[in-house]
Amino acid sequence: MRTLMFIAACAVVGLTWADTSSTVVKVYSLDVKERVQNLELINVTAEKVASEEAEEPDAELQAILDDVETIEREAQ
Repeated sequence: MRTLMFIAACAVVGLTWADTSSTVVKVYSLDVKERVQNLELINVTAEKVASEEAEEPDAELQAILDDVETIEREAQ
């Protein structure tokens, strides 16, 4: 009887261990691609709006913005 119970327990454990349908595999590259697509959508739909109330950016920020604008022109 003990042998039969041991075999039954081993079979249940083996079937549980062999069950791969409950295994969850995350693919992070898809998450990254979706985020990049969302950023591109935001980038495409964004507009520069001049505001009279806006403060002038400091020199370092203005230099960075100028560099980005130059890179964008070269990429086109």
